[in-house]
Amino acid sequence: MVIAVGMEARSFEPGTSLPDPAISGLTVSERAATHPPDGQERFSGRPRVLYVYVGVRGLPAGEELSARVERSGRTSLLGALFGDEGIVVRRSGAPRLTGDGFSGVIRFEVRSPDGGPLPAGEYTVAVYREGKGEPSAVGRFAVGP
Repeated sequence: MVIAVGMEARSFEPGTSLPDPAISGLTVSERAATHPPDGQERFSGRPRVLYVYVGVRGLPAGEELSARVERSGRTSLLGALFGDEGIVVRRSGAPRLTGDGFSGVIRFEVRSPDGGPLPAGEYTVAVYREGKGEPSAVGRFAVGP
């Protein structure tokens, strides 16, 4: 029996893309804070949790944001055959929003499902506005050596 696993070679550039004018910023940090701390694009260790801060301005009242995360990187043969455990992303804390067209910060947590350290790899987090098919913000960062 022969098993072949192919990985597409592509370059990975950490950074942020903000195509939606209602999104004013996206930062990633190991610190949980009420206001976004300085973000990082590379985390040398393997933290248990990372916080994604999304700045919004003029977000229509009642409109929700959601986030999805993907990881690429080295995978064991068993992980490739049976699937890597997913990464959990969820809203963290109450959003700090003000005004009619809401402005402020929404925070998400990125964790491994078992609560252990995040796997090393290249991560892409995409933030979506309710009812939109395209991401409103995309952040790329790396975890591990």
